[in-house]
Amino acid sequence: VLVTGDITSTGSEGEFNRALNFFKRLQASLEIPKTNFIFISGNHDYNRKEIDNEFKYIEKPNLEVYHDIFNSKTFHNHINDAFKNFNLFLKKFRGKTPPLTGYKLNYQLYGLKIDFTIVNTCLVNTIGDGKLPLYVDTENLRKLVAKKDITDLSIFAMHHPLSNLLIENRHQLDYILNKSCNILVSGHEHIPDYSIKRDVEGNEYISIINGSAFLPKEFKSESFTYRFSILEFDNLLNEIKIIPYFTLPSILHCGRDTSLYSCAKEDGIIILPLKNDHLIYDEEKISDPLDRFEIPEILLDFFKKKFNEIMNVANKAQFLNLRKKIKKGQQYALNRISAYFIKYLLMHKIITQFEQLKTTLNKFYIFSLIKNLHDRIFKYYDPSYFAKINKDLKKILSVRHKEKSVTELREDLQRAEDRIKELEKKKVSILELYYKRPIDLLPKLFYEDKMEVTEHFEWYKKLGLLSDPFPSNDGLENIKEEFFEKVIYPTSTIEQFKTILITDDISDLINKTIGIYGPFGSGKTTLFQYIERLLTIYHEKIIVIFISLEARATLDEIRRKFFLKLNLQLRDIHLNIFKYAILEVDLEEDCINMLVNLSTIKEAMFIFIEDIYKHSGRKDYIDEVIGFIKALQIYRKDFTSSGVKTSFFFSAISEVIEKIRRDHSISGSVDTYQKMATIDLETALAMINLRLTAFAKDPQKPPKVKREYLSRLKQIAKQNGTPIITFRDYIDILLDRFRRLEFTEDSITIESDDQAILSIQKDLEAKHKSINQSFKYLLERSQSDRIIFEQFISILDSLWSEEPIFEGDNQFYTSKSYLIHLMQTKLIKKIRVSNKIGWTVSDDCKEYFNKLHNQYGLFPSSIIPSVFFAKEKLVVQDNKYIIALENIIKRSEDYGIDFLKFLKLAKDQYKKVEDLSTSINILKEDFMSDSIFDLMQESFRNFIIAFVIQCDRDLSNYNVALRQYESSWYEEMEIVRFAKRLKDYVEKIQHTKEENLNLLREYVSSVKKIVSALKRYVQWDTVFSLKNRKIWKNDKQILNNIRKNIDSNNLRLAKIKIFNLLREKIKLLIYDLSVILYGFEKWKRALPEYINKKLITMINKIRAPRKVNERDLLLRLKVEDLFAIIEFLNIKTENKIKILASVVSLSKKILPQFSKNNIWIQEILELIEIIDSFYEHMLQGNIESPWNSREVIKLENINEDSGYDDTLSKTIFSKLPIVLDRTLRPIHYHGFELDLRTLVSWTINNKDRIEIGAIYHDEKIILKKRF
Repeated sequence: VLVTGDITSTGSEGEFNRALNFFKRLQASLEIPKTNFIFISGNHDYNRKEIDNEFKYIEKPNLEVYHDIFNSKTFHNHINDAFKNFNLFLKKFRGKTPPLTGYKLNYQLYGLKIDFTIVNTCLVNTIGDGKLPLYVDTENLRKLVAKKDITDLSIFAMHHPLSNLLIENRHQLDYILNKSCNILVSGHEHIPDYSIKRDVEGNEYISIINGSAFLPKEFKSESFTYRFSILEFDNLLNEIKIIPYFTLPSILHCGRDTSLYSCAKEDGIIILPLKNDHLIYDEEKISDPLDRFEIPEILLDFFKKKFNEIMNVANKAQFLNLRKKIKKGQQYALNRISAYFIKYLLMHKIITQFEQLKTTLNKFYIFSLIKNLHDRIFKYYDPSYFAKINKDLKKILSVRHKEKSVTELREDLQRAEDRIKELEKKKVSILELYYKRPIDLLPKLFYEDKMEVTEHFEWYKKLGLLSDPFPSNDGLENIKEEFFEKVIYPTSTIEQFKTILITDDISDLINKTIGIYGPFGSGKTTLFQYIERLLTIYHEKIIVIFISLEARATLDEIRRKFFLKLNLQLRDIHLNIFKYAILEVDLEEDCINMLVNLSTIKEAMFIFIEDIYKHSGRKDYIDEVIGFIKALQIYRKDFTSSGVKTSFFFSAISEVIEKIRRDHSISGSVDTYQKMATIDLETALAMINLRLTAFAKDPQKPPKVKREYLSRLKQIAKQNGTPIITFRDYIDILLDRFRRLEFTEDSITIESDDQAILSIQKDLEAKHKSINQSFKYLLERSQSDRIIFEQFISILDSLWSEEPIFEGDNQFYTSKSYLIHLMQTKLIKKIRVSNKIGWTVSDDCKEYFNKLHNQYGLFPSSIIPSVFFAKEKLVVQDNKYIIALENIIKRSEDYGIDFLKFLKLAKDQYKKVEDLSTSINILKEDFMSDSIFDLMQESFRNFIIAFVIQCDRDLSNYNVALRQYESSWYEEMEIVRFAKRLKDYVEKIQHTKEENLNLLREYVSSVKKIVSALKRYVQWDTVFSLKNRKIWKNDKQILNNIRKNIDSNNLRLAKIKIFNLLREKIKLLIYDLSVILYGFEKWKRALPEYINKKLITMINKIRAPRKVNERDLLLRLKVEDLFAIIEFLNIKTENKIKILASVVSLSKKILPQFSKNNIWIQEILELIEIIDSFYEHMLQGNIESPWNSREVIKLENINEDSGYDDTLSKTIFSKLPIVLDRTLRPIHYHGFELDLRTLVSWTINNKDRIEIGAIYHDEKIILKKRF
């Protein structure tokens, strides 16, 4: 029994103990020795919680780094600590613990010699960040497999598949496997697989990935991969059989899997021949001891220049002095330099005889530092090695060279090496061989060379998303359950079922057969998955079964498949609840027996049957499908009689439902039919944007698909003959565009966006002539074939936005023919990274692509092909921002006459600027006339005035409006910068054409920002308006984000933000009011006793209670507790402070609505305005308090006395004006301290002598003398 790792999930001792019990039971049932169980550690089998070691900060290791780590003593101690629970498990089961680094087992079974070589691929998982490329110690492995005897079967076993290893290490291991292995068995991957690996010499071995026998519950979607395999070896036929089985966690139930391998026979068995003629592994022939020493570039030059000095080193001191002459020499150990040097001598044919090698190693001091390598060097570089080298050398020598001595030949070779280095300095590469070759002789360009966009672009990252929001066409597949609520759009069908399922009474759905029908992609699977989730959350006593069926040729086949899947799921549920599995008798009978047992705990069962209609387009199948649906009524009756009321949900296409309805003999078998709602454009848009918001990196600023964009896609699809009916249809057309990076309406309509194309064309011709000419060359080489031209630009886009392409990589060869043309047209340049030659975009091309993206917001691959394949006659379309302004004007009568007047003026002036500054006119030197500049300046000023009127208050002066804008909650820094730029432009008399162009660009950009913001605020003002509200700037910014969330139907996020804002506001109100009433030392007397106890409990739980800000602890209280404190204060102050009564009244309206998930934003807005304006009213004496009421309120430590003396009063008066922040903390002290309580009492008692003004957009309160 071979267990290929991941025995546990976290490597804990408790998990291994449970595994131990399981394997003991299995061993007893199989009646085989414990020594016949072989266990390999997996990446889940080390104790991660105890990992804290010197290797945790390793990054980007190579073969040498790994070799040093694996040969250090501390590493062996480290892995023994990491895998101590695994070792303890082995010791308890087998009685001993083999080496973690790998070992070999020999078995004699039925007269056959079978070797198992255990390779540990998981040791690297315990170092670095746990994500480093894997490594196997091949030196140790070579020692294990070196043998002289013949074996009948050689099996290698390791946890990770070969593909997970560091690529150089993978090649080393693959070489060993081809020489010494029949079968490689690995685990790790959940899905089973097999392949045959061959080398160039014809050696081969079979690689088997076994899959997962058992998986935790979180891998429910992979339940079909619960598999193990039995291998049968026939030594007479010399072949191996792979027999797959599926299983349940109980191992009491398993069955033959006949559908895993499509190329298998009908019984599902794979039969593969074995090759045994390669299994003598000759260590001496393949183990080059110098293979892992890759000579650094610095040392190659050093060895050449210091050759004689190195050979004459006599002791360690001389060697150390010599090492100092190497740049960065301290990073090379002396013995490593020695190993590099002997490899240098062999590599450059300086040593050409075996005797010469022996003399060199034994004679010179430098090589005494690597005596441990001498024997292995002599074994590998033996006389036969040099004989072969010299024979090969003679073949390439000319007649005159044959007469030369070895020394002369060495000098010739050194000169040849120098010439090669000169060529390398010139950076000759594969592509450069084609540099001057005529076009006719270049490789042909074919469509097959075209790379998929998805290979180069992870489109969702460029859209600001964490991952693909549409990972599957199959409902909510591959979406985590915690995202369900975020991505489910409340269609009428969803809401209908949700309304029932979130209540206790679901009798309307019990004992029913319900048919859900609609076209493919209409959301039937999504509905089933959502209902399943709601049942799991709200109804614990319901059994939920999800069965995916496909139509079969006969009713018996459908029925058998149904009961097989039902049986498997019921067994799993039964085992989890009762901890045992029933004995197998018959599929149907077993289901009834299990339901009888489950009826003691569960009340009902919902079975969802999906996909049964997928092959029912065949007429002979549709009758079988309908026959099965008819039989559901019988199954339901049988299941219900067992004590578990049963309901069936099945999905179907309209054709199936119509046939059932017409056939009265079976129509009664279905109780309810539910047609999936038709998805219109608005619904599809909302559903798509829900997904984008859920997966956004910044949920506050998620990407959004606009209605115009989706509408345009639908129109294009319709023109192409593709009907868009279901949500899946919308997703398909959307993903097609997203994968081409066409995220906006501009990009998808680029062929008709003549203004953009004209601008880019003129810009290319005027400022980027060399790039423009290169693109034209590409057009010629493409022979005006748009697909080939798009491929050129796609490769350039990839090189610009991602990584270079390196010669020798697979990607290089797949796009080589295109790269040759790009090199000849000077659009790409050569680079060298770590001795590898690569290609990236040229500097000119990079500069232009950056400009294209920054100025137009477009990716090269989405715009350049359209520029060069545009129509000859370009017609400028209407500016969409002017259209947007006209729509705003139509909808904005509520903002008053002044707003409409200034906005209309701004719109008309902007349109004139646009007409006068077309792409053709801007090429003229004098395009920036006084009239254009005056229009720009006036339109911008009118925009700013209209903006301030819309968001804040009525005014008509630009300078006042600009000052208001610069300190407002809706301020945009780009617009403020442009206002300053406009002012500076006026003051300067002469301007260059470039300055004029830059000003025009900034003007257009600022107008677009303003129009977009105006459009948003008009839309959001339907939620609630912030205009003329006495609310601090910071709070308005938060409220603006909240109304944005409400407008986009993200009520959950809006609710969270409202809760946080309320908590913060009420906390400050409670604290400040308590300080005013009781003073800083005793402010907590204003709190109810039970709140004080809660605060004490919180403080005791904090490690450093002295550093705790007690005021901030209020934030940890629930909103309900904070409102309770306000109510307590109101009672204590005998309703003398009227603001408290208002807050209490509003809280009683708001709190019940929150529990019902309503926003009730108007009441919350009123509450925040009351709290924000409290400080202004308090200082003005408009709020009754113990000081201005002249009544003694019955509170401890509050006297009728005002709390300050005349001297302090005169001092405060002399220091006016005083500037306070929004919570009455003085910004401007004037050299004296002023506490909150004194400040409030003083202002109230001197209200006739001072003026108090609150500036909400600056978040300031100013106290000054009254004149």
